[in-house]
Amino acid sequence: MILEAWGYKTAVAEFISSEHTPKNVMISAIRKKTVAEPDIEVLKRISALKKEFGIEFHYLEKLLKKGI
Repeated sequence: MILEAWGYKTAVAEFISSEHTPKNVMISAIRKKTVAEPDIEVLKRISALKKEFGIEFHYLEKLLKKGI
């Protein structure tokens, strides 16, 4: 949701291999549009989830705000 708020289209793929690890998850993102500010409605949903799970911040938020 953080990536989508900043104009990315995302996809999540789950790779299951009992050989090395029980589960691996890959998130791929393609920038569909350049945005100066993130989508406010998506940020509200993110904020509610962070509050529910006691998360102060996600590192990805800091990276996207810096334009990385």
